[in-house]
Amino acid sequence: MNKVASPIKRALISVSDKTNLIAFAKKLVEANITLYSSAGTYKALKAENIPVLTVTELTGAAEILDGRVKTLHPKIHGAILMKRNNPEHVATIKKLNIQPLDLVVINLYPFEAVSRDLDHNSALSSTNESKHEKANKKEPKTEADNSLAKALEMIDIGGPTLLRAAAKNFPFVTVVCDPNDYNAVAYEIETTGTTSQSMREKLAVKAFKVTTHYDKIIASRLEAKFRYGTFTASHSQHPLKHPYEASNHYSSPTSHKENASKSKSARAHHNLTSYKLESAELEQEVVPAENALSLRYGENPHQQAILKVAPPSSQEAFSLAQVKILRGAALSYNNLLDLEAAISVVRDVYFTSGQKFQAITAIIKHGTPCGLGSAAKLSDATSAALEGDIVSRYGSVIAVTQEMDEASALALKKVFVEIVIAPAYSKAALEILARKNKRMRLLVLAGMTAQRRLTDTLEKRHLESATLFQSRNEELFSQRRVVTSQATTNTLAAAPLPQKPSDFLSSVQLSSSSSSSLSTEEIKNAEREGLAASKNITSNERVLDYGLIDFTNIAVKHIKSNAIAIAMAHDFGTGGYMLIGVGAGQPNRLDAVQKLAIPKMIENLNRLFSTKDQIATVLANVVLASDAFFPFADSLVPIYENGIKIVVQPGGSIRDHEVISEANRLGITMIFTDRRHFLH
Repeated sequence: MNKVASPIKRALISVSDKTNLIAFAKKLVEANITLYSSAGTYKALKAENIPVLTVTELTGAAEILDGRVKTLHPKIHGAILMKRNNPEHVATIKKLNIQPLDLVVINLYPFEAVSRDLDHNSALSSTNESKHEKANKKEPKTEADNSLAKALEMIDIGGPTLLRAAAKNFPFVTVVCDPNDYNAVAYEIETTGTTSQSMREKLAVKAFKVTTHYDKIIASRLEAKFRYGTFTASHSQHPLKHPYEASNHYSSPTSHKENASKSKSARAHHNLTSYKLESAELEQEVVPAENALSLRYGENPHQQAILKVAPPSSQEAFSLAQVKILRGAALSYNNLLDLEAAISVVRDVYFTSGQKFQAITAIIKHGTPCGLGSAAKLSDATSAALEGDIVSRYGSVIAVTQEMDEASALALKKVFVEIVIAPAYSKAALEILARKNKRMRLLVLAGMTAQRRLTDTLEKRHLESATLFQSRNEELFSQRRVVTSQATTNTLAAAPLPQKPSDFLSSVQLSSSSSSSLSTEEIKNAEREGLAASKNITSNERVLDYGLIDFTNIAVKHIKSNAIAIAMAHDFGTGGYMLIGVGAGQPNRLDAVQKLAIPKMIENLNRLFSTKDQIATVLANVVLASDAFFPFADSLVPIYENGIKIVVQPGGSIRDHEVISEANRLGITMIFTDRRHFLH
């Protein structure tokens, strides 16, 4: 294998993306390299007074068929594919008067971006078109036919062929398909007159990955266009009926046959839209199958990302493959993470308590529930969820379990929301939300019910060099054991309820060390009393709302560990449950309780209620849930001091008896579920 290529003397340049082209070409000319270019690239170089020859001057043949055939010629491919150390190749090249090409700089027609934009433009024109215009259209198929014709012209033929030829002959030829590599290539040429073997190997691999990705995109989008009428439709999706054509609501289609007869305006809506992927390595490594969609960027703007869409595994399952975008831009990496979190929360609440409160609204920010409400009516659930954290709800993702109606949409008018996802939308709701914020994205995921579970029974987490699999955390509790009895006297006086979170934090710092330890005998007695009470609850025991207990436990199950959730019964409309305090992602549980969840609860209660008496009444039935056991009894002190009397946790600590004893002493009812809910 040739380790050092011959000096680079001739280069073929033909690029659609002209980023950094001029500077690169000037460096090549300074290195005494002769440039050959076709059509647009030639004009761009000539406009900057860069010496360049046409492809015709190289081949002796003119471009034909409106430029469809420019570089498909033996004098070009022979010049690229010849082995410089093969005497027969050298003799053939001399006989045919072919000059070797040492550097091939190619990037491809932007089929991916153009097909996406054609869908987007079609959606806009369909959305803005009046019913009168639709009725008087003489050639309804013209626009669709034109979009396909435009897309076909963006399928590059010569470019991929040149890339593959140059990459195949990398021992002798340097292939460049990415403007980001121009500087590195130019530097090696400037310093050595050629390129290194390692450079050519790397660039050859990149070229093959780019052509692989290019062909996958073309195949996927043409299949979508032929099947469903839009380039960016997923294989499991069908065109949607335009919401403003419905009599009073929008919902998901019921059959492909019905959709085939609908107006072309159905294509106003798009699915998980694909964006240009700069990193061919990512496409090859992460997504070897079809239905791969490149995203705008990854978790951060400098990262790149792809979504591989899995279709539903059965009629009883649903997945993100079924999400349809009614309005707004394509989804980002972070949007998709928040969407899955939101869908999982509302599904869990519905599955557990949907018989009592079927309307559920979840508000997610950075993967964490910052609002969660349930009620008989969606507008009440939404109002309750919005009050869970009036700061964090800004720029959030909201999921609901029922059709988004007018009253619920009006509740959302007062806050900026990134995304709303619902099973359906009423016409009035769509009009309200469309006027509210042009950036708000409206999504449909039909059938978000308890019976339909997320695709796959296994959860997957990718490590640096391995993949973890585990069964989904579907079991909320094994049992709900009351392990305490209600104490008749307290050894700590209840601290007065503060007016502001800052007052609360000060009081905790002063009083959290005031708890005194109990003797071993007292602990044993307290534990025996608590366990006895769990087996024989008398009429004097505190009345427990297990609907609220489960609601709070579900909330904490979806919060990053160490996690604390506080919830209460609300009085919006006919009532329901709402999240009023969250402590998320803390290295220790005490901080999650004392510094996060309880201050947020205090802030919300002081805003929602006008008197201390009202707050005290609410606190009597507030539930605090922990995702794991309390390793020490210290967390119970701020819980008690701020009036919370019901605590749910899995249990399982070697110090459970101490925690139970302290709960008994403070008059806190404690419930063990025997199911931990760590989330990392």
